[in-house]
Amino acid sequence: MKRKPVTLLAFNWTARPDLKFEVSWQHSTPGKRRLQRRFATKTEAQTFYAEKLREITNTGRREAGLPDEWIRDAAWARTQLAPAGVGLRAVVADYMRRHSLAARSVSLREAVDSYLEHRDRSELAPRSLADVRVRLPRFVADMPADARVSDIEKSDVQQWLAGLNVAAQTRKNFQRVLHTFFEWSAEKGYSEGNAATMKRAAGKRAKIATRPVEIFTPAELRVILETCPPEILAFHVLGAFCGLRSAELERLDWQDVDFLRGHVAISPEQSKTAARRFVPLPEAAKQWLQPIAKTSGPISPENAQNWLCRAFHRELKTKHGLEWKDNGLRHSFASYALALHEDAPKVSLWLGHKSPNLIFQHYRERATKQDAQSYFDTAPNTTAKIIRFKRTKAA
Repeated sequence: MKRKPVTLLAFNWTARPDLKFEVSWQHSTPGKRRLQRRFATKTEAQTFYAEKLREITNTGRREAGLPDEWIRDAAWARTQLAPAGVGLRAVVADYMRRHSLAARSVSLREAVDSYLEHRDRSELAPRSLADVRVRLPRFVADMPADARVSDIEKSDVQQWLAGLNVAAQTRKNFQRVLHTFFEWSAEKGYSEGNAATMKRAAGKRAKIATRPVEIFTPAELRVILETCPPEILAFHVLGAFCGLRSAELERLDWQDVDFLRGHVAISPEQSKTAARRFVPLPEAAKQWLQPIAKTSGPISPENAQNWLCRAFHRELKTKHGLEWKDNGLRHSFASYALALHEDAPKVSLWLGHKSPNLIFQHYRERATKQDAQSYFDTAPNTTAKIIRFKRTKAA
């Protein structure tokens, strides 16, 4: 039996014996629990009952006076929504939420420009900032020109990533950059949630196929160091004998190279993992470095990796037939150091890894102990004439 819009009943509550009557009435939102109010006297209850009944009656009359067009639209909407089991209020609430989000959102291009300015001010490492500047614009270029941040959904990001003709690790790097961007956008109120958040498959972590690392032979290392321009010799020597990352080498100062104690100090500001570490400096490395060492200052010119090093690596191929190996100096150090010392945790510490797992995965059994000894004994040949390439200015 359908309840009346407003009811007045006698009420008995042990905790409040002074309250004798209760008035209850229907909530303005269908489906919600009725509201009630209790009174000490019947007169008070009847007065409130009459006021509430008049209020609800007048509201019903206003709704009954809706334009015919609105009534027809409501009837049509009810018919369309019935199969989905969704009420008209829910649809309107969802629309208003989306409308409000779109109103405070901005265009995708505008958001990316603001985000890049934000990263510029955050003192991000130059190499990391360059990575963001390459990957984000590529995503924006493939989205509709008038797209707003709030328009981008997870399915859009998933389809775009799946359509990239790149290696699995590269695709993962794109997803990482997009995830950080959309996280920032959500904090700004430009979107709800993170469109680049991807769920991992249940069970085992997805595997990424990796190619075996390539390393330089001791003979190739000699060619590299004997033909290396003086400006970037320290860059290559410390990469080969200490396994420092390129980004760490770009930030390294001569004050960090301790010839007396025989180590290189990597500060938290220089390290990728923001942790201080010391890496042994082999005797052969000292012999290469001492003739060019300075008391202080960068060990190589600014941005040397992007122009001086690349030019030198091209000359190695054209003049000596030596193909440069991607991250070859660091891979070589790790492989030969593991073979020589047979101590994965120690080598992991020198490389700045948080765990020796990567050492076993990539560098185990890549070289013999004899080759490793030969590699770390690659000192300057004082009887041979060292060749210096004549470099031309970049156009």
